[in-house]
Amino acid sequence: MRTSRAVWRRGVGLVATLLGVWGCAGVAFAPLTRVDAKVEGFTKHYAESFFRIGENRLFSVELETSPARLRVGKNRFELIVHHAKMGDVEGARVEVVARGPSGQEVRPHVWEVEYGAYDVTGLAFDEPGTWTVEVRAQKGNLRDRVQFDLVVPPPGG
Repeated sequence: MRTSRAVWRRGVGLVATLLGVWGCAGVAFAPLTRVDAKVEGFTKHYAESFFRIGENRLFSVELETSPARLRVGKNRFELIVHHAKMGDVEGARVEVVARGPSGQEVRPHVWEVEYGAYDVTGLAFDEPGTWTVEVRAQKGNLRDRVQFDLVVPPPGG
């Protein structure tokens, strides 16, 4: 039975809100604004998220966070992988590599949550500055890659 993504996200949003209020998440964040806009045939779900179309134009990747949510230390994201004609890309092999300002590499754990949504855990930015986050997605013989340049502010900045 397919679980409604909206119901699931509301539950996750409630947990994140409670953690933020209780101080467990470090900061209480406002929820992302749902827009479901089309960008060159691909779907972008959230106004504040980071969004890129792959270099081969096969997939798009949306990084569900906003610049205000980035911080030094542990970060957790959800990625959404889309195909322009087929929608959510389920069961893809997704790899993430983050490269820091000093050249260090972090390879977080990526696992599929549901229907083309992938959870990224273990991504710790150990210093402020510009981090390059590369996402590679493969489904069958289709491969694509996107790159995000994320500016991580100094603590308290």
